[in-house]
Amino acid sequence: MDADLTKKDGEFTDIRNISLGSEFKLLKFINLRLGTIITPGMSDKLNKSAQLITTGLGLDFKYVRMDLAAALTPEDLKLNFDEENMPQRIGIAASIGINF
Repeated sequence: MDADLTKKDGEFTDIRNISLGSEFKLLKFINLRLGTIITPGMSDKLNKSAQLITTGLGLDFKYVRMDLAAALTPEDLKLNFDEENMPQRIGIAASIGINF
């Protein structure tokens, strides 16, 4: 669990993030992640969804680690994207690391 308590200067100083997530290890080298990020005040101030659903997959080998992650709003989970229904908030990330 994580909470953003840092107060910043600017128009959106009262917007904070609250995160909750979990990681499950399958076999010795497969990690599944699931979580949520809640941003109270986001929908009021920016007309965006106040919640993100996050998921990830990690593969840990002896010398190499690969991670994939995605985040999107609950409204966008239907994956019915067209020109009129573009996702509100979506993110995708990938990384590869080498263990020494």
